[in-house]
Amino acid sequence: MMKPSMSSSSEVRLFLTVLLSNRCMVEAWGLLQQHTTKLNIEELLKHMYEICQEMGLMEDLLKLPFTDTEKECLEKFLQTKSGAENHEFLLVHHLQRANYIPALQLNQSMKTSLTNDRDPRLRERAVVRNSLLDQYIKILPTVQRKLAVERAKPYRLPSSVLREVPRPKPLSTATRQANAGNVHTRATFISKVLSRFKEAWLGKKKTSFSEYNK
Repeated sequence: MMKPSMSSSSEVRLFLTVLLSNRCMVEAWGLLQQHTTKLNIEELLKHMYEICQEMGLMEDLLKLPFTDTEKECLEKFLQTKSGAENHEFLLVHHLQRANYIPALQLNQSMKTSLTNDRDPRLRERAVVRNSLLDQYIKILPTVQRKLAVERAKPYRLPSSVLREVPRPKPLSTATRQANAGNVHTRATFISKVLSRFKEAWLGKKKTSFSEYNK
């Protein structure tokens, strides 16, 4: 099967739209990476992110590997979009890449914006989000967890000085038999986070639809 030639960014955008409309995420991502240049990369990435948002493919998009440029464009795209769902996708994106401090700062910002909002559905989503984030942060070592939480605060005392230091090497080690139990990987946890967000959004949409029919 011959691959069609594409000589312009508009043709690449057209093929990206067709592939994403058929939910061919991996193929679309590969096509984009084959035809991006320094001149058109932001344009093509923005187009792909917008189509993924319109088609409900953001969950699949977040599972792909990103280069630094692709990651920066995605973060900029989600930050400029309004709505709790976009901010939650950005939160998941930070957690996937172990960016705990930006994730905590974003969640703190979402808490602040929710202060004057009386929508019970948004408050319920906030409770779920805070609970998930708290569970995720618990897997960090104590020192790193305290450092991340302190840096995520909206203000810090001027007298406090925080410095990152390399983890010290142990003088001696002793092996111990690990207790048998279920292994929870980061990928499994992220999948559960996305599922919880999806359940919350579906519940919100069903409630809105019911109210509309009244």
